[in-house]
This record gives sequence, structure tokens and C-alpha cells, in this order.
Amino acid sequence: MSDIIKNIEPIFSSFLVSERINVDHQKIYEWCKNQNKIDATHLKFDEPELKEFYDELKSIFNELHIKIGLVSSHYQKLQRGWLNMNPNDSGFTIPHSHCDSTFTSVYYPYIEGNIGHLELLTPNPMVQWVFQPEQDSKRNMVQDFNIFNMTRVRIVPKTGLLIIFPSWIQHLALPTKSGIRVSISVDSLSTLII
Repeated sequence: MSDIIKNIEPIFSSFLVSERINVDHQKIYEWCKNQNKIDATHLKFDEPELKEFYDELKSIFNELHIKIGLVSSHYQKLQRGWLNMNPNDSGFTIPHSHCDSTFTSVYYPYIEGNIGHLELLTPNPMVQWVFQPEQDSKRNMVQDFNIFNMTRVRIVPKTGLLIIFPSWIQHLALPTKSGIRVSISVDSLSTLII
């Protein structure tokens, strides 16, 4: 094989932040257990038990805002949030995005057992038609998955893990067969500093 190509650059990039955050996960989980376990609990951002988490999340959102080159006249405001308590389930959530936000985050204050992964889908759905990595093993054209040919990323939830990605990325939670998955999702919105 010749070495004609000297440089391949990614274009139209997305990002993923995956960090274990330093907050009291057990205290947050105790608060979560006292919430409605049937429906998602919508957050008001004034819950005293979550203040430490909110402060940490705001700092991370605003650091990310700067690191990806967004304007300094704006900051990331916590826009909306909800708690999900997922006991054993057999269904998938529907792939969805939060396009009226800037960043989407998922934090796991408690994980136990064999739980479903978080799956992020490529914002360019045409990749799957060209390379067909999952649809047809006979026609699969991908030997090594990388940023140029992958159609999905699966993240294994762990207690204390915070995931942040662009709000235009479609995502879903895969089913949990046995275990407990507790997640807090918060979206941010780029807002003018007044």
C-alpha cells in the first residue's frame, strides 16, 4: 500500500464528555429514592439536596462552552431536568434529541446490576447506508470502527458518571434486564450574560 495520503482531518465533529464527578452520590441517590418512581420527576433546580450537583454541573457546562469556542457573551443556563428511576424493564426508550437546548447531560447517582447502556447515534444517518456496519453483516464495509465510520456509541453507566453531548445527538437508554439504573438528565441553553 502506498503512503500518498499524509493527513486525514475530521470535519463536522461532535463531542462527548465522560467524567466521574466529585459530589455526594449516596446523598443524591437517597433523595432520588424519595421521589415518584412511576413517572419522571421534573427538576426545578432549587432542590437543596441537589445543590452540590447543580453547582458542579454549571461549572462543567460553562467550561465546555469555552473549550469548544462558544462566545464569551453567553453562558450555559440549566434549562430543564428530570430524574429517571428505571427498575427492570424490557423496552427501549425511543431515540430522541433535545434540539432546543445546547448541551444534554446524563448523571448516574446509582447503578446496580446488569443495566442497559446509554446509546448515542451519529448525527449523520447516511453513514449507516454507505458503510452498513450493523444492518447487514455480509455487506458491512467497516473493519475498524472510528470517528469516520461509526454509527453509534454505547456508554456503560456507572455510579458517579456524568456524560455530556451536543443536544442534537439522538440517544436512547437500552433495556435493563436485572438491576437499578437511576439517572438525572439536565439540558443547558446558551444564554446571554446580562
